[in-house]
Amino acid sequence: MDKCCYLAGDHCKASFSRIDTDCCYIVASGVKDYPVIQRKDNACNDNWNRLGFPVELNAPNAQFLGTLSQDFNQELRQYIYTLVDEFGLESAPSLPSDPIYVHNDQSVVISGLPTSYPTYSIAKVRLYCAVTQLDYGEQVKDQNAEAHFLLVDEVSFGTGSYVHQAHRVYGEECLTEEYEPPHECMTDLQYCGNGQIGGLVGTELWLSEPLKPHAFPEAYRYGHFRGKPIRFCAASEQATF
Repeated sequence: MDKCCYLAGDHCKASFSRIDTDCCYIVASGVKDYPVIQRKDNACNDNWNRLGFPVELNAPNAQFLGTLSQDFNQELRQYIYTLVDEFGLESAPSLPSDPIYVHNDQSVVISGLPTSYPTYSIAKVRLYCAVTQLDYGEQVKDQNAEAHFLLVDEVSFGTGSYVHQAHRVYGEECLTEEYEPPHECMTDLQYCGNGQIGGLVGTELWLSEPLKPHAFPEAYRYGHFRGKPIRFCAASEQATF
């Protein structure tokens, strides 16, 4: 497709689908033992990256560097991180760190960040923090019951630790909790024409988040069909099962 050098024979199990965005990605199944992704202009180099991210990222470690005392500056924090690949796609969050009591005017060291994932093309790590304000060690009564994880910073992949400096301004909330990666056995990947990618996993049809070809929420899965679907077609075609 698009004058790509890939040729499919009669017994080829590969399925290619271009995503019509400014980046012009191509996603494919059947090329490797798992779904893959690459920019259109690099795909002919056979330099594919694994589509999606590792499952169940380990929790980071968080350590308060100061000394605690009972006052109005105390708060309860938890940290998570996400991975960002070279395409700017973001993973589901890691498991959260253990809750720690800190003073909001002193620093926290975050360690245990991942530094190597050979089959993926990871470029950045995003750090998030959830803060519960305390009043002499007790939760402030008008505080919402659940603190949201807000962006702290983004660092280059391979950075094993990070110092969360005091008084840093937080960014946007982490919204990728439901972003499960495609199953490694996913086949028949197709672009649906509405920004979504569809693929078959056994007798189930999985759909991605719009414009997020790496994210397949559980709520977007359909089946189980009686028997294995023969083929999944894009919206412009008639579906065949």
